[in-house]
Amino acid sequence: MKRYAFLFSIMISTACVAAQARESDEIVGVWKSGDQQLMVKIDKVGNYFQGRIVWLGDSDENGMKLDENNPDEQLRSLPLKGNKIIEGMTFNPSATHWEGGTFYNHTEGKSYHCTIAMQSADQMKIATFVQSRQDGKTDIWTRAR
Repeated sequence: MKRYAFLFSIMISTACVAAQARESDEIVGVWKSGDQQLMVKIDKVGNYFQGRIVWLGDSDENGMKLDENNPDEQLRSLPLKGNKIIEGMTFNPSATHWEGGTFYNHTEGKSYHCTIAMQSADQMKIATFVQSRQDGKTDIWTRAR
């Protein structure tokens, strides 16, 4: 009887770990910002999540827009497409959101603390802030199809 209880507990804990892994990967994919001017592809790299720009609505006729507001003058001549703007995010299973990362706002040339929470399978809320969530902004992003 003890053997079956032990096997059952192993099966339950394995199922819980698998469910957390699936849940943590929910943000992987391509997302469009609330203003419809930015598309970001979020990937999992090791234990962290990062997002790179894959499309900008206000690009020039060649599909190019430079990082002209970057505080580092040497980076202002580089294209924004492909630029990493979300990085260092980790999944917090007890809070069921992603945290600990940063978000680079290319229109301001500033980086902010960031949290991400799923609102539904196709919507997520991104909160960016300087010190606390009370001093920040939120935006709802939609999964691109």
